[in-house]
Amino acid sequence: MTTGRLTDEEKNYYRRVEEYLGGEDLEDAELFSRNVLQQVLKDGVKRVLCDRHGSWATEKLLVRAGLGAEDIQPLLQPATDSFYQLATSRCGSHVAQTLLQMSARAGLEDEVFKMVDCVEAHLDEFLTHEYGSHVISISVQVVSGLNVGDHVSRSQGSRQNRATRFSLDEKKALDWTEVPEAYLKRLEAIGKRVGKLPNLGKLVVNACAVPVFRVLLLSLTHCMPARASRLAKKMLKLQSRGEVDLCTHVVGSHLLQTLIEVSSPDVLERVFDRLYKGRAMEYAIHPIANYTLQQMLATASPKQVSEVLQELENLEEVLFAGHSGVVAKLLEVCVRCGEHQSSLQLNLLKCFHIEGSPEKCVPLFLTLTTVEAHSAQSAPTLHGSLILQSLMKFKDSSAVVGSLLSMSTDEVVALGTDPCGSHVVEAFMNSATVPAAKKAELVTLLKERYVTLSKSKHGSRLVESVWEHCTVGQKEAIVTELLDSEEELGADFYGKFVLRNLNVSHYKRKQNVWQTQQEMAGKRRELFQDIIAGDSGIQEEDLPPSKKKK
Repeated sequence: MTTGRLTDEEKNYYRRVEEYLGGEDLEDAELFSRNVLQQVLKDGVKRVLCDRHGSWATEKLLVRAGLGAEDIQPLLQPATDSFYQLATSRCGSHVAQTLLQMSARAGLEDEVFKMVDCVEAHLDEFLTHEYGSHVISISVQVVSGLNVGDHVSRSQGSRQNRATRFSLDEKKALDWTEVPEAYLKRLEAIGKRVGKLPNLGKLVVNACAVPVFRVLLLSLTHCMPARASRLAKKMLKLQSRGEVDLCTHVVGSHLLQTLIEVSSPDVLERVFDRLYKGRAMEYAIHPIANYTLQQMLATASPKQVSEVLQELENLEEVLFAGHSGVVAKLLEVCVRCGEHQSSLQLNLLKCFHIEGSPEKCVPLFLTLTTVEAHSAQSAPTLHGSLILQSLMKFKDSSAVVGSLLSMSTDEVVALGTDPCGSHVVEAFMNSATVPAAKKAELVTLLKERYVTLSKSKHGSRLVESVWEHCTVGQKEAIVTELLDSEEELGADFYGKFVLRNLNVSHYKRKQNVWQTQQEMAGKRRELFQDIIAGDSGIQEEDLPPSKKKK
C-alpha cells in the first residue's frame, strides 16, 4: 500500500468526487459510492482521510449516499486500526466522528467499542486537543444516545463550516435515542474518569475541554442523574474554593451555565448564595458574567428573583452596558413566578424616560432607545422584542396594549413585517391577559392591509395568528379581502400558503359550510383555552372578561 501524502492526481480525483456529491441529484449513487470506497481502500484509508480533499469527499459520501452497515464495514477495519491518527488529524477527525455516528446507527457495536476504547485510552490527551476533543464529544453522544446539537459541542466557526459544506440547519433541541446497556457503561466509565482527573481545575477553563464537559454533563443528566450530580458538584467546588472564577471566565462561563442548567434545586440555592447574592449588579454589567446571571435567573425561585430585583433597581445602568438580555430574562422570570410585575414595568418606563407617557413604550422598548434618542432610523432589536413579548403576558398589560393600539396602521404593518416586531404583535394576539375587545381593535386596525401582510415572510405568519383569535364575522371580512387579490396572492411564495391555511378556496365554493366549520372551530378553541387557563398559573381575575355562555 502506498504511504505518505496523496499525489496531485489522487487529490484531483477526490476533489472531483466532492464536486459531484455537491449536486442535487446523484445518479447511480449506490454504484458510485461503492467505487469511491474501493478507491479509498486502494489508496490507503489513513492517507485519504488525513488529506483535506480525501476527507471532505469521504465524509460527504458517508453523509449523503445513505450507506448501510455492509457498505461501510470494509472502511471501518482500517479506520479503527488508525483511529488515534484520525482523531488527532485536522481532516481525519471529521471522518472519525462521522464513522462513530454511522456505526452506532448501523448497530455495529464492536466497531463502536473499538473507537470509544481508543478515546478512553487517550482521554487526557484528547481533552485538550483541538481535534481530539470533538471526537470525545461525539463518542459521549453516541454512547448516551443524546444528540445535544452543534451549538453545544462545536464552535461558531465549526458550525458555519459544516452548515456550508453539508447544507445543515443548526439544531438546538435535544434529541435522544435509546441505546444498549453496554453503551451506558462506557458513558459511566468516561464520567468517572473525568471526575478523577488531577488537573480538573485547569480543564474547566480550557477551550477544548469545556465543550466536552458540557456534552458529558447533559448526557449524564439524561441517562444517569446521580452521576451527573456528583460530577457537577465536584466542578462547582472548584469555584467555591476559589481555584477558578467560572463566572467571569470567557470559556469557563459556558461550563457554569451548563452546571446551573443540570444542578438540583438545593445545589442551585447554594450556588446563588455563594456566587450571585450581593453581586447581581456587578455581574449584570460584566461583559461575560451577565450570561451566567441570566442562566441563574432562568432557574431562580421567587425569593431569589426578589433579591436580584432589589440589587438591580437601577436597570438603566444595565441597559447602558448593552446587556438588555438580563432585562429580558428578568421579565420572563416575572411572568413565570407572577410577582414583581408592576414595579418592574414602572422601572422600565423610568429607564426610557416615559413614566408619564406609557403610550410611547412599544417603539422605544422594541428599539431599546430612550425617548430623547429615538428616531425614524431606530431599528427593532431581538431583546427589545423579547421584553415586549413578556410584557404582553403580564397580569396588567394595559401600558403596552395601549401603546400598540395607539400606533398608526402603517406603523403596525411595518411592525408585523419585521423579524422582531412581528413576534410582538403575535404575543399581543396570543396573550391570555389582553382583553378580546382590544384584540378586535387590532383586527380592525389592519383592515385592508391583510394582502400586504400575507405577501411578507413574517407578516404572513402574523395573519394566521390574528386569524386564530377572530370571530366568524371578522374572519369572513379577512377572507373577502384576500379573495379580491386571490390571483396576486396565489402567485406569491408566502401568499399562496395564507390562502391555503385560511381555507379561502373553501369559503369561495361553500360559504355556509365554511361558516359552520369556523363556528365549531371557535368553540373548540374556547374550550381548550378554558382548560389551559386553569393550569397556567393565571388567576381568574387576571383574565379578560369573557362572554356569558347561554
